[in-house]
Amino acid sequence: MSQLELIISTFPMVFIIHEFEEIICFKTWIIKNGVGLSEKYPMLAKKSII
Repeated sequence: MSQLELIISTFPMVFIIHEFEEIICFKTWIIKNGVGLSEKYPMLAKKSII
């Protein structure tokens, strides 16, 4: 297996790990930044759970 094939074959796993990290941290990030987001985007705050 060449180095390029190795990089290409590991990309999906790296992407899945990255997305999983974002899912885990999203709730904490919203709690921390929700007030600022609702002040900056009031129309979005009315439509969302912020």
